[in-house]
Parts: sequence; structure tokens; C-alpha cells
Amino acid sequence: MQKLHKHFTYTICTLLLSSILIGNDVQAESANLRLSETLEIDASDLIKLRIEARAGDMIIRGESGQDNIVVEATILTNEQRDYTLSLTKNDDVSLLVAESNSSDSWWGKSPYIDLKISIPKHLELDVDDRSGDITISDIGANVNIDDRSGDIAISDIAGSVKINDRSGDVTIDDVEGFVVVNDKSGDLDIKNVGRDIDIDDSSGDIELFAVGGDVTIEDSSGDIVVNTAESVNIVSDGSGDTRMTNIRSHARGAK
Repeated sequence: MQKLHKHFTYTICTLLLSSILIGNDVQAESANLRLSETLEIDASDLIKLRIEARAGDMIIRGESGQDNIVVEATILTNEQRDYTLSLTKNDDVSLLVAESNSSDSWWGKSPYIDLKISIPKHLELDVDDRSGDITISDIGANVNIDDRSGDIAISDIAGSVKINDRSGDVTIDDVEGFVVVNDKSGDLDIKNVGRDIDIDDSSGDIELFAVGGDVTIEDSSGDIVVNTAESVNIVSDGSGDTRMTNIRSHARGAK
């Protein structure tokens, strides 16, 4: 009798969900079609690549001597192939768009577009990403990232790095310029930075190593470790331990 009751309850819940979807004119879809695409564009007259991506992992690498942008995409979509993948340019800026256009109601797997991108080393990067991990390396210019979720790993940047991140760990290694991070949640691991670091962090541990300039931190929760910097200014620190070593000027702040 108990098994019959559970089955009856499951059936009723399924019917109710279907009624809600139909009543709201929303049709659940299934992402079951896997595709591959390659895009390429001449970048000899460009100074920046802008990327607007909705869901999927992203790997970007700068290449010395390369004069074009090459995008290799792995796509999971529905049978209608309802997605946008385009690479265009306007004056000296190229725009890469990778997003699904279909419903947000899915049975099973949700759609995504994984991107592997190689670019001329001199191009600036401006990335707007909703979800998925981001890996960027060997860029000879500035890198700006606005990210909603997913881990970020950045290395070997000749310019400066600015990141606005809502969730996910951030790892940065070898930046010649300054680093600015506005982070809601996730650990920060940053090392080998030539100039200043400015961090506004809500939660998660912060570990900084080998900073050539000054460090400014506004933190709500999480441990803070700074090893080697010109100076450290802790504007605020809600909770967590603080440890500093090899600070060339006097450290200031809450702890």
C-alpha cells in the first residue's frame, strides 16, 4: 500500500509540473545534439577581442606571430540547433558571441558551448561570461573579465587584469601590471604580480605571494595570507585569520 501511495504521489507531481509548463506556455526541451564548429577571422588590424558567452568552459591562449583569431567550439544543443555562434569585427574590435537561444526549461542536460580560442598575443581581452570555467594565458595586453560562476585561471599576462566575479575560485600567476578583483565568493590565489593589487572580497580565503607593489584588501570573511609585498592596507576584515610576511613597508589595517 505504501509503494502504491508513493507511485500515486509521483504521478500527481509529474502531472502538476506538466500542467504548470503548459499553462505558462513553456515547453521543456532536451539538449541531445553534439556539434563542432570552427570560426576564423583576420585580426591584423584589431586591438581587442570581446567575448559574450552564456554557458560552457572557455580556454584562451595568445600566440606570438599569429595574425588571426581561431575559435574551436564544442556545442551541446537541441534538435533545432537553437544557438548563436558568431565572430565579427567592427573597426578595431572583434566580437565573439556564443549562447543558446532556446527555453530555460530543460529535461536532462542543459545546452552549452565550450570554446577553445587562440588569438594574436597583442590583443586586449574583454570577457562577459555567465557560467563555466575560464582559462587565459600568454596575453600581451590587458584582460577584463565579468563572470557570474565558474573557476578562473589566468597566467602570463603582460598587461593588467581586472575581474568582477560572483562565484568560483580565482587563480592568477605572473601579471606584469596591476590586478583588481571584486569577488563575491570563492578563494583567491594570486602570485607574481608586478604592480599593485586591489581586492574587494565577500567570502573565501585570500593568498597573495610575490607582489611588486602595494596591496589593498577589503574583506568580509576568510583567511588572508600575504607573503612579500611593498605594503599592505587592510581596509576592513570581518572574520578569519591574517598572516603577513616580508612586507617592505608597514602593514596597515584591521589586523
